[in-house]
Amino acid sequence: MPEAVQLAVVRLASMVAWIGEHPGVSVDELATHFHRTRRQVRRDIDYLASVGDSMPGASFEIDWGLYEEEERVSLRSTMGASAPLRFSEAEAQALLIGLSALAPLLGSDLADRVPHAALVVCALGGLDTLPGDGGVDLALQPPASATVDELREALTQGQRVEFDYVSARTSSHRVVDPWSLEATATGWLLHGWCTRADAPRRFSVSSISNLRVRGPRTHRPRRVRQDATTWTLEVDREARWIADEYAGSIVEELAEGGARITLPVWNEEWGLSLLTDIASHLRGVDPDRRGDAAKRAQHMLSVWMQEESP
Repeated sequence: MPEAVQLAVVRLASMVAWIGEHPGVSVDELATHFHRTRRQVRRDIDYLASVGDSMPGASFEIDWGLYEEEERVSLRSTMGASAPLRFSEAEAQALLIGLSALAPLLGSDLADRVPHAALVVCALGGLDTLPGDGGVDLALQPPASATVDELREALTQGQRVEFDYVSARTSSHRVVDPWSLEATATGWLLHGWCTRADAPRRFSVSSISNLRVRGPRTHRPRRVRQDATTWTLEVDREARWIADEYAGSIVEELAEGGARITLPVWNEEWGLSLLTDIASHLRGVDPDRRGDAAKRAQHMLSVWMQEESP
């Protein structure tokens, strides 16, 4: 079931505080400390980037270079991340309506701060999104810059770009095939293929300088396939993690914490291996491949026994 917004905000605020006390902590260490899977931690980090300094009492920015290249997390300018929630939901909605009414009357300098203020109110009031039916109409995208406009043009034209990039630790020159631009509470992020890292990377646009076009793009955005076979698994509480770890969906809650989960299976051998791994917590599967999984496990065991015998 979806996590309660209040619990999510408390956990994320705690995560910000803990990262502030342990700069450079690894994704695995975060997963262990907060009892989350690696996928859940990476999703939490992406969410923290989307709200940025709108977390209660916090002001921070993620070091994307360290995160993408070493899977370690460090925050810049962390402060007061443990401040408690202060608004009720009704109070938060009233403040959002007030911000909406004031925004057209403000000068450009103050108007640019309204999206940040709205996100702060959402966080302090335990709201996961701005109320869509409460008359609140606030532009949440950060203001664009000349660099953003140039990157948009490169995306439209399918061009490769190069630029100088400053992270928390180093300065470097990057050549990137841009895939997308994302607006977050702390500014714009560029997603693309970095030739220096030979892997996908994210870059804070505010840290980009000397941007230039460098011919046509080579690496195109990866497309997500939609033709996976779907299996439906009924599992005990101990195996619910597979829904999050393997992009599944919980379609029904079962007795004693169990769940019915639909799971995309791209490769049958992988699917049978998964059934073997969770066999002690598996109640049922449709289509029923438990027999095939058992045969596969017996074959693997016989091969292992032969290799172990003198």
